[in-house]
Amino acid sequence: MPNEYAIKNKLDTKKAKLLFQKESDKTKGSIDWYDLHYWEKKFDLDLVAIAKNNADEISLLPKSLETIKKLKKTKKIIYLTNCDPRLVRVKDGVCNFLKYADGWLSSIEINSIKENIWYWRHAVQTFQLIPQRCLFVDDNYEIVMQAKNAGISSLHAIQPTKSINDKLVLKKGSINRISDLVD
Repeated sequence: MPNEYAIKNKLDTKKAKLLFQKESDKTKGSIDWYDLHYWEKKFDLDLVAIAKNNADEISLLPKSLETIKKLKKTKKIIYLTNCDPRLVRVKDGVCNFLKYADGWLSSIEINSIKENIWYWRHAVQTFQLIPQRCLFVDDNYEIVMQAKNAGISSLHAIQPTKSINDKLVLKKGSINRISDLVD
């Protein structure tokens, strides 16, 4: 995004990156941080077009599609994400993973992020889930703990992860990667 913004506005890339970092710091932990509409309005960019133009950089985690296919044989698969639904569709257009889903829910659609207990209550109700019979895997420990607080069995996959602290130690109830579920 910063590079596209810099080109469009004839700015130095470093200055554009600083603008985006400042806004990222301001919105972190909120729905705005994940909502493409927020960023598109703030910086006057078409982020879906940018994502499509950079489709060669879109991929799934190693072995994740194979893992999903194996799990799908005996399990119901529901994707729960903070990602904007438009970006999920772009990623699916490249990686073709939603066809293995029984459903999916974006935080943008319900105006609540996975870090909020209300998200989990909504997911349980929407998909008629029995929390104690669900397994949730995420690379963000705080989100995993929120799912656990909602009564959902949780595993923390530490690779890849966005949090430095999560990289340091394999916590109890964690797996190294998503493929560990079936390997």
